[in-house]
Amino acid sequence: MMKKTLLCLLALAMLLSLAACVRPVTPAYQEAIEPAALAAYCQAVLPSGDLLADADEDYLRYRMELPEAVAAAAVIRIQNAGTALDEFGVLRAPDGVDAKAVAETIEAYLTARREEWTGMYLVEEFPKLRDAECRVFGRYVVYGILSEEDRGKLFDAAEAHLHK
Repeated sequence: MMKKTLLCLLALAMLLSLAACVRPVTPAYQEAIEPAALAAYCQAVLPSGDLLADADEDYLRYRMELPEAVAAAAVIRIQNAGTALDEFGVLRAPDGVDAKAVAETIEAYLTARREEWTGMYLVEEFPKLRDAECRVFGRYVVYGILSEEDRGKLFDAAEAHLHK
């Protein structure tokens, strides 16, 4: 009886030590896709895609406060007709810049947008801004100020296109 108990304990210890060796699998993403190509792919899945246009350089630099190196590899699409707040962006972190640092810049931009919201107009659009989200896919940062359903489509498309 003692031998069986000891063998069971040893087997359990071996099993637990093997489980400790397993690392979570981090998805591998492509790194050479141009942000404009990824943005076009993502825009095609959005119902409001035809109404979205590129933000100009001044918007990236002064409104979003993106560093020049980051802005050079960024595509921001904003609704240019109607009253919706729909917006999304695709940014590729430049060499030597951590994508998480780029994501922090985008989070600061989203926070500033939320803080300046007056609530006096487009009240029905506020949930898009309130729930805006930013995700990192390897070197790429994708954010969306979109409905929950459209944000899901955006992130699914980005991940599918970037996944190796």
